[in-house]
Amino acid sequence: MIAERIKGSPFDKCQMCHDYVKKTPFRYKPTQFVPDWEPEEMIVCRKCVYREKYGSKNFRKKMKEGTLDE
Repeated sequence: MIAERIKGSPFDKCQMCHDYVKKTPFRYKPTQFVPDWEPEEMIVCRKCVYREKYGSKNFRKKMKEGTLDE
């Protein structure tokens, strides 16, 4: 699980950009690179999860396609 859409209120705060989530929030868990350390799950907004998953160059194109929204 990298990103999963969850049900939440629009008053949740994104843990990356510290802005209020306008649409449904995502539960995001970064990939684990260090074997001894388990990364924590974060509640993030749609823009941040697309940026983390697809990079800063292609995330707007993928947001228009809605690849993670299903």
